[in-house]
Amino acid sequence: MDKNQTNIVNLLNAENISLPIIQSVSSKGIKIDNKNYNNNIIIDQKGVKPWELINQNISPDDFKYLLARDSIPELIIIGAGDILDNPYYELREYFSNQKIPFDIMTTRSACRTWNFLIAERNNICVHLILD
Repeated sequence: MDKNQTNIVNLLNAENISLPIIQSVSSKGIKIDNKNYNNNIIIDQKGVKPWELINQNISPDDFKYLLARDSIPELIIIGAGDILDNPYYELREYFSNQKIPFDIMTTRSACRTWNFLIAERNNICVHLILD
């Protein structure tokens, strides 16, 4: 493991979890269920899929697909990269108007939060930016 890699400690019984578990995060990517990802991704009940941003920056347009889903996740977690240096006012207003609970944080924090929350919820979604 290089010095820029963070292992995600799973304090929970992994056998009881049906959602993908994030095993580690590094500058080279994210390891999920023994597979490495090095592009922006979305993880939800349906698994891991690529996340193509519409613009260079995260915007409400990147989340409009959620409104077309059968069920909106109980919580949206957004990992915005290595440094959270933008207040994302437009995004906060969008989720507030849609009455969708969300939290935005660094990608490493979002990965740790995901692993913690999947033990108690299964209708959550995480969007991860990899710098």
